[in-house]
Amino acid sequence: MSFLAICIPTYQRNQELGELLDALQRQALPAHGIGVRILVIDNNPDGRALEVVNSWTGENVMYPIGYVHETAPGVAHVRNRALAETRGDDFLVFIDDDELPAENWLTELCRRRAETHAAAVFGTVEALYEGSTPPDWMREGDFHSKPVLENGTREKPGGTDNCLIDLAAVRRHDLKFDTRLSLVGGEDTLFFDALLRRGEILANAAGAKTFERIPENRATLGWLMKRWRRTGMTDALMIAGRRGGGSGTRLRAGLEGLVRILAGGGLAGLAWLVAGGRMSAGVARRLYTFQRGFGMVDFAMGRLVLEYERPAAIAASQPQA
Repeated sequence: MSFLAICIPTYQRNQELGELLDALQRQALPAHGIGVRILVIDNNPDGRALEVVNSWTGENVMYPIGYVHETAPGVAHVRNRALAETRGDDFLVFIDDDELPAENWLTELCRRRAETHAAAVFGTVEALYEGSTPPDWMREGDFHSKPVLENGTREKPGGTDNCLIDLAAVRRHDLKFDTRLSLVGGEDTLFFDALLRRGEILANAAGAKTFERIPENRATLGWLMKRWRRTGMTDALMIAGRRGGGSGTRLRAGLEGLVRILAGGGLAGLAWLVAGGRMSAGVARRLYTFQRGFGMVDFAMGRLVLEYERPAAIAASQPQA
């Protein structure tokens, strides 16, 4: 018999966590011979998610729900706690506390893992906007979603917001998430890139869909620009890892970033003129290149973009190439 743990990192989202736990209890058993449990990993300093977990007792629980409190701030610490808490499991599935799974989500992830024997399988994350309607350019560009359009293997790493991980592969290479990026983000990109570099297979599961709830404060160009800048820094870290570091790594990242800044900025200006001086999905796509370039320069200059900065938290230490 195989054992699978659905791990939910959570921070200050009790209502969303309760809705997610309700949705997970309605997931069909993925296959005979697989035991499923749910583990909530609470990163709130006061452990406030425990009250949500405690409300799930008795006959309404199809899959048992466990709870642990991770006090070290940041998502990489939480994901490493998930690895530590699943030593007796065969598979680990991550889903974020602001997501909701489609009805066949878990079944599709497990089916694709059985077909491919991949070290990790990734599904689609579709944006679900809350509050006011986002601007037309944002909907057209679908910038908050992470689509997986077809099954097959993938040559680029995915994210942990909708994935299944074969823990045997993780143990084989003794991998962990880089805690220096715990308040920065991008630790999942580097983790899965490490699996790729060690010869492991990554696969897509087009039918495994989750819906990420996007609050109003994230449905803005400013939020996207910060995310894209951090993405550029993560890309530079990943490239540095593949090149083996070295004294010229930061210089190369800085030069590549400058190229993207110049190209993205120029193309964004042209797209803005073509759109009649208005914001459009085309302008935003060029701004992605522009901001990604700034992220690479940030890496070259030794700066950190703290996407998950907390008021009382101490910033993570400088990540090295």
